[in-house]
Amino acid sequence: MKINEQELLDILDKSSISSGYEYFNKKMILECKVLEETPQLVLLRSEVLDNSGKSYKQHIKLLRNADIRLSGGCNCSVGYNCKHIFAVCLEYINESQEKDTIANPDNEVKNWIDKITKFSSQEKNISDFKENDDFLTYRIFNDKNSHYKEDIKFYRSKLLKKGTLSKGTSIKSDNLLYTYAHEDIKSSEDKEILNLAKGIIHKHFTREPEELKGELGSILLKKMVKTNRCFYQDSPVPLRFSNELRDIEFFWKDMDDESVKLVSNIDKNLRFLNTKPLMAIDEDFNLVYEFKENISGDLLGLLNQSPQIKNDEINEVYDLLSKNIKDFRLPLPKNYNGVMKFYKSSDIIIQSRYDEGSDWFALSFDVKFDGKDRSLVKLISPLIEQFQSFESLPDVLDIEVEDNHFLKIEKNEIEPILKTIFALFDKKDKDGNLNVAFYEAHLLEEMVFKDSDELLELSNKLKNFKGLEFINPPQSLNATLRGYQQDGLNWLGFLHEFKFCGILADDMGLGKTIQTISHLSKLKEDKKLDKPVLIIMPTSLIANWKNEIKRFATNLSVLSLHGADRSKRMDQIKEHDIVLSTYALVVRDFNILEKEQFSYIILDEAQKIKNPKTKMSMAIKSLKSDHRLALSGTPIENHLGELWSIFDFLIPGFLGSLNSFKKQFQTPIEKENDKEKQEQLNKRIKPFMIRRTKDEVVDELPEKSEIIKYTQFDTKQAKLYETIRVTMEKKVKDAIEKKGLGNSHITILDALLKLRQVCCDPSLLKMQEALNVNDSAKLELFLDLVEELLSEGKKILVFSQFTSMLSIIQEAIEKKDISYTKLTGSTIDREKVIDKFKSGDADIFLISLKAGGVGLNLVEADTVIHFDPWWNPAVENQATDRAYRIGQTKAVFVYKLIVENTIEEKIIELQKKKQILQENIYDDKKDDEDIFKGSELLELLKK
Repeated sequence: MKINEQELLDILDKSSISSGYEYFNKKMILECKVLEETPQLVLLRSEVLDNSGKSYKQHIKLLRNADIRLSGGCNCSVGYNCKHIFAVCLEYINESQEKDTIANPDNEVKNWIDKITKFSSQEKNISDFKENDDFLTYRIFNDKNSHYKEDIKFYRSKLLKKGTLSKGTSIKSDNLLYTYAHEDIKSSEDKEILNLAKGIIHKHFTREPEELKGELGSILLKKMVKTNRCFYQDSPVPLRFSNELRDIEFFWKDMDDESVKLVSNIDKNLRFLNTKPLMAIDEDFNLVYEFKENISGDLLGLLNQSPQIKNDEINEVYDLLSKNIKDFRLPLPKNYNGVMKFYKSSDIIIQSRYDEGSDWFALSFDVKFDGKDRSLVKLISPLIEQFQSFESLPDVLDIEVEDNHFLKIEKNEIEPILKTIFALFDKKDKDGNLNVAFYEAHLLEEMVFKDSDELLELSNKLKNFKGLEFINPPQSLNATLRGYQQDGLNWLGFLHEFKFCGILADDMGLGKTIQTISHLSKLKEDKKLDKPVLIIMPTSLIANWKNEIKRFATNLSVLSLHGADRSKRMDQIKEHDIVLSTYALVVRDFNILEKEQFSYIILDEAQKIKNPKTKMSMAIKSLKSDHRLALSGTPIENHLGELWSIFDFLIPGFLGSLNSFKKQFQTPIEKENDKEKQEQLNKRIKPFMIRRTKDEVVDELPEKSEIIKYTQFDTKQAKLYETIRVTMEKKVKDAIEKKGLGNSHITILDALLKLRQVCCDPSLLKMQEALNVNDSAKLELFLDLVEELLSEGKKILVFSQFTSMLSIIQEAIEKKDISYTKLTGSTIDREKVIDKFKSGDADIFLISLKAGGVGLNLVEADTVIHFDPWWNPAVENQATDRAYRIGQTKAVFVYKLIVENTIEEKIIELQKKKQILQENIYDDKKDDEDIFKGSELLELLKK
C-alpha cells in the first residue's frame, strides 16, 4: 500500500506525532512485521521501546478507500493511535520506500521479484512442525492434463533438517477415511476435514468422481487451506486465500477476418474448481480466489474455449447461448441485431396507494407492454441480489422481461426508482409491491409521490429538519432555550405529531434533559398529555431528574418510584404527569408497570438496553405506551448491534430482525468497511436520531458552562447520614451551651466535615457505624458521568478536597482500565505527573484542591469535575481556571456533584448568596467578609 506521512499527520493528535517522530529517529522500533499487505489493506504487528526502557506491543490496521484510515491498538496507557503507533507507521513507510528504490521499473522483473518475495514469506509457514515429525498434508490436482484422476490426494509428510518439506508418502483415501489407519497424524482439525471429505471422496468401488464441487467443496477447501498444510500439485508452498473477491467479465473481441470471439478477463494461470461459490487457484502465487458470479467452473471453461464466430452468424449463436445459459448473462455483441425488443424507462408506471388513517402505503413500479403490466421490482430482483447497491450497477441495464424481450435503459435515467428499490428491497411482497411504513418515507425519491402531496410533504420533512414547524416553548418553562435546544423542541414536536419515535443523542452537557422537559411541559400546556410519562434512568440520576422538573416545569407533577417504600406509591401513578423509575427497579416492578398505558416511555442513558437479550431490555420493550423516546450521548459504545437494540425499543422492525441487520448492515460496515452500507444505514436512521456535539454549537454556548449533577443516597447511606447529623447536632448544641457560639467553631466544623465525608464516600469516616455501608451514591454518579465523557473524547480534571477520596476514585477507575495521573501534596515529581496528562498518556487528572488549585496550566482539558463542593466558590473557580484560561480553544464544561437533601445542597445555596467564603477554615485569617457566621454554620446542620 502506498502511504505518505502527511496522510497520518492529518488524523493523529500533535502529542502522538511529536513523540512518534522521536521514537522513529532514535530507532526504538524493535519489530515491524507485515502480516498482510494489499493495495487497500496493511496489517502490522510491532513492538516499540519507550523512553522509560519498557517495551509496548502494537497491532495496526491501515485501510485505504478514498483516504487512509488508521486503527492501532497498543498496550500502553493511551491504548489507541498513540505515539508508538505513529512511530511504527513511519517505519513501515520508510521500509516501503526502500523496497520501491530496489524494485526495477521493468514489469517483468518486478513480477519476478514479487513472486520470490511471496514464495519466501510463505515458505516459512511449515516451520510450526518439529524436525522429523510426521503430519498430514493435502494436495489439490486440478490440471486436466495431469495423470492424477482425483482433485484431492493425501500425504504423510515431515519437515527435513534443512527446513524444507518432504512431499511424503501418498496415502490411499480409502485407508485414511474409512479405517483407523494413520490415527497418529490426525489432529482434531484433520478429523473434521476428513469427515467432510467423505461427502466427496467415496470408496473406490463406487467409481464416482472425486471432485471439489458445490457448497461442500467450498467448505472443505477453506478448511484445508486454513491448516496451512494444503498445496497445489507438487508445489512446496502452501495455498492461502486471497482477501480479494474477484469479478468475471466477458466481452466480444473483434478479429481480423470479420468475426468475433468471446473472451474474458480471467488469467490463464487460474485453475477453476466447480465449487459454489466459484473458486480458482492461482498456480503462480499459490493463492485461492473466490468469485462473485454464479457460474460453474465447467461452464466457465467451455465459454473460454470460444471459437471465432462470423459476424453474419452472431445473431443465431447469441440467441442459442442466451437460451442455454440461465444464471449468467453474456454481453450483447455490437453487431447483434436479433429479434429482441427493448422498452424505455418512459414506459414505467409509478403508483403509490394507501388507506386513510393507515401507517402503511403500497408502492409499485410497473412496465407495460403487449397489453400486460410487469412489476419492475420482480424483474430487477436478480440485479439487486447480484450488485447490492445502485453505485455498483452497470451503466446500461438489459433487464429481461420475457424471452427475447428486454428493458434496455441507462441506470441514471431511473436513478430515483432504482435507489428506492434498493433501499426498500426487503419490503417487497409476492406481487412485486413495496409495502412501506410512513417512517420510511424519507427513503423514497420525489418522483414516486405523483398522486400524494401529503406523503411528499412527510418525506421532505423527514429528509430536512429545516422545514419543521416552530414550537413555542411552554409559558411555564423557567428557562430560555438556546437555538439548538429550540431545534430539538421542534424535532420532538414533529415526532409526536406523526407518532414517530427517536433518539436525542446530543453530547453530554447540551441539555437533553431540559429539551425533554420542555417538550413534555408543552404537551401538558396544550392538553395533549392525557396519560402519565414513564422515565427510566440509572439510579444515580433520579434526584437530578426530580430537581430539574421541579425547577424548570412547574406545571408537571412528579412521582418517584424509588426506594424501599415505593410500593406505597404505586397506586398514585395515574395521578401524576411524570413517573420516575430505574433500570433495575423496572424489572422488579414489572407486574405493576405492565398493566399501565403510558403516554411516553423515555429512556435516559438508553445505552443501558444495548444488550437485547437481557431480562431488563425485554421487560422495558414489552411495556405499553403511545410514544417512545431515547436519550443517550453514546447510543453506540462498542458495535452497531447496540443501536439496533435501542431502535428495537423505539420502532420494532424498523431495522429488521437482529440477524438480518447483522447481515445487511453490521457485518459489512464493521468488518468490511462498506461505505455504501454505512450511507444506507445513516439515511435510514437520520430522521429519528438528532445529535449535536459541543463543537457544533460552541458559538451558542458561554465559554464556560456549569452543570450541577444531583444524586441521592440509598437506604443504608441515608440512615448513616441521618444518624451522624442527629448525633453531631446534639454535640454542637451542647458545645454552644458550654462555650457559646463564638467559641464553638471547631466543634461545628468537625460536624460538617463528617457529614461531607458521608456524602463523598462512607469509607472516609473512621467510625464503626460506617464500616457496614459499602455503597457510595456519588461515586456511582461519578463513574457513570466519566464513562460518557470519555466516550465523547473528553480530557478531564477531577478536584477533591480529600486526598483519601482521590485514592478511592483511583482504585475505581483502575478497575475500569481508565488511564489517569494524580497530583496531591505528597507527590514528589510534579512535572512528571503533569506531563503524563499534557502528553496524552492520561485521560483523567486527579488533583487535590490544595495541591493543584492554583499554578497549573492545563488547557489540554476541556472538562472539570468538582467531586465535593468547597465553601469558597472563588477557590473552586481558581481550580476550574487550570483549564479555563488563556490558550484554551475549546468550550469548558464544569460539573459539580451534589447529593440532594444534604449539607452539600445547602452549601450550593449558600454559595449563591455569598461572593467570597472562607478559603481555609483553619487559616489564621479572620476577616469578617471571609468567615462563616456561627449562625450560618449551625443552619447547615439542620435537616
